[in-house]
Order: sequence, then C-alpha cells, then structure tokens
Amino acid sequence: MKYPLLLLVLVAAACGAPAATTGDTSPPTSAGAGSGDSITFVMDGGCMMMGPNCPTYELMPGGEFSLRRTGGADIEATGSIDPQVARDLWDVVRSTDFDDLTASLGPGECRACVDGIDTRMIIKSGDTEHVLDSTQVEFDQTVALFALTEEAVAAMSNAAALEIETR
Repeated sequence: MKYPLLLLVLVAAACGAPAATTGDTSPPTSAGAGSGDSITFVMDGGCMMMGPNCPTYELMPGGEFSLRRTGGADIEATGSIDPQVARDLWDVVRSTDFDDLTASLGPGECRACVDGIDTRMIIKSGDTEHVLDSTQVEFDQTVALFALTEEAVAAMSNAAALEIETR
C-alpha cells in the first residue's frame, strides 16, 4: 500500500475521534494568512459511504487550520499543528517547480473507485494556485512535498477529527 499512514489517519478521522471544535466558524488566521496563502486538502471517496465523513483541511502558513466536511461549507473544527511541520511544508511548496514535479510523477489512480480515498491539494501562494489530484498524478512519498503533506494531514487529523454522521 502506497499511503499507509494517510489511510490510517483518514480511517481514524472517520471513526469519530474527538473534535477540537471552537464554536467559531471564522477561518483561522496566522502570519502570512493575510496574503491568502493556504493549502487545502480535499479527501473524497470511501469516507462518504455511510455519511458525509470525508475531511477537507485548510492549512495556513503558521500551522493553523480549519476542518470542513468535503462538500460542506460549515467549519466543523479549527486547530493548529506544530508550526515547524507547517514551515517545512511551506518551504518545500515555495521552492517547488510544479510543472517539473507533475511531469516527473507517475500516473495517479482512482482509489475512490474501490472504496479508497482520493486527495486533491489546492495550493494558493501569492497570486498562484496549483492543484494536484491523486487520481491524475501519483502522490509519491519519496518526494518531499508528499512526505511532508502526509505528516501535516496526520497532524491535523490528530488535532481535530470529524464526528461520524450517518445518512
């Protein structure tokens, strides 16, 4: 399995770990957030089977994040991760040539087609936006961007999880 930690994190999130809700539905703010910089991780697929239980995280440069249900508008929880994890990820994001990266990656696969989870990353930095989709390109864990992404998603999942909703 190519994404064992990410799958474990998402299963834990879907199983209803306690959420770190704040009751505040305004987006988190941090140094750098005023510039509009964020990375959004949209998960979809098998976590939608029994209810809208796929997470969408929006990570700011300082480590603050918000959590929504994929496809939903309401913030379910806010929290923060180790600022160093966020800095490491943002350092790699800002130094990545995304055209070269996507050209070097293998093809993605539709994990949702077999009850797995697909991930889309929307990276906004300054006036630039990049979208990486695991159904289009392989999220290769030997590439620093994807290794750090997995670490950040795991940290956000541990800090705040969705409560299970059933249909």
